[in-house]
Amino acid sequence: MNGTKIGGVIIGVLVTLSGGTFALQGLGKLGTGSPMDNNASWIYIGSFLLLVGVVLVLFSLGVFAGVRKSNIKI
Repeated sequence: MNGTKIGGVIIGVLVTLSGGTFALQGLGKLGTGSPMDNNASWIYIGSFLLLVGVVLVLFSLGVFAGVRKSNIKI
């Protein structure tokens, strides 16, 4: 693994963890007293970040490396 892949994986994991935290706080499952508690906006933001983080990790690991535009038929 080169430095770019490691950096992408680390950033992807951090984004995924942040997204999960935001989503759980939006659901009211983590702590109390935060303005983020029971707030639907944070559920959506957290879910989006979770998805972005997972995709970033997968791209960094080269999971999608075999998919080329020439193989996709529309």
